[in-house]
Amino acid sequence: VYYASDGLTEMNGSFTDIVTGGFSKSVISDETGPNIRLFLNDTLFRNGGMAGSNPVLLARIEDTGGINIAGTGIGHNLIFWLDGNKSYPVVLNGYFRNDFGSYSSGTVTYPVTGLSPGSHSLTLKAWDNFNNSSEETIHFIVADEQKLVLRNLINYPNPFSENTRISLQHNRPEGILEVSVSIFNIRGQLVRVLLTSIESTGYQLEPITWDGRSSGGQKLPGGIYPYTVGIVSKNGETATISGRMIIY
Repeated sequence: VYYASDGLTEMNGSFTDIVTGGFSKSVISDETGPNIRLFLNDTLFRNGGMAGSNPVLLARIEDTGGINIAGTGIGHNLIFWLDGNKSYPVVLNGYFRNDFGSYSSGTVTYPVTGLSPGSHSLTLKAWDNFNNSSEETIHFIVADEQKLVLRNLINYPNPFSENTRISLQHNRPEGILEVSVSIFNIRGQLVRVLLTSIESTGYQLEPITWDGRSSGGQKLPGGIYPYTVGIVSKNGETATISGRMIIY
């Protein structure tokens, strides 16, 4: 109801379509928890890979209902725990940062410290704003940092016909690495050596490409080619690891 007057004329009226209280007839149905992707140190990390004793946890979390980091609901914190030990969770609410302009996705960055050499697991649990939760677990190896360690040698694609990319994981994330790749035919004859120096910036070796040709430039015939990767660290440490490639 309203009333107005200018001294000569009186006016009044009313609104009848204002709603106070009530509820919406549309219901949002959301029974799915957040999508979680976990990495250590950088997004090149793969499950089962290597990490140092003080890795940085990186988590990408998305949910159309938003991520619950309010900390007001009992048991609904954004948390992680190590090696299956839920009794000692770490609360990450204050480490979550929304993507610019988005309420539904963001990143957690958290330094994990003091891990012992050996196999470990890390599990992160997140809730959305509709009380749905998700968990994601990654497994990783903390190598003994007193010696150079190489793991998870791969070449991709394998088999290949034109080019393949060779990579591996190591525990010397900083400094220059001298890398050699020795490639043999099935009779054990050396057919190619690849030499390169790589500035290490993480635990994943920058891929080295081989074009399937011999040292003389000839295209090699199809077959199995064993190979060995050798690395020399900036401190003079050496390590080798071997695998097999197939040319078709």
